[in-house]
Amino acid sequence: MKCKICQKRMIDIDIEFDYEYNGLIKKAVNVPAFQCLKCNDTIVDDLISARLKAYAMQECNNVIDFAKYEKQEEENFVTLHMLGLM
Repeated sequence: MKCKICQKRMIDIDIEFDYEYNGLIKKAVNVPAFQCLKCNDTIVDDLISARLKAYAMQECNNVIDFAKYEKQEEENFVTLHMLGLM
């Protein structure tokens, strides 16, 4: 992916930031993003943002660990597939 600001190459990274959901500030960690090597602009994909919002709805604590939720979703998918429900 190329940076929209300087047109240089962006790399995949995991970031953490404060995320507001329903008026509460939570810490989002291990969130996949793209970062420009030149200007350091950082972008979180729309699909990732949507998943983060869904995870924020489920999380009662102040930390939303994106990687943890992704792993749980993968395990649930495998289980359903093994049971023939997918």
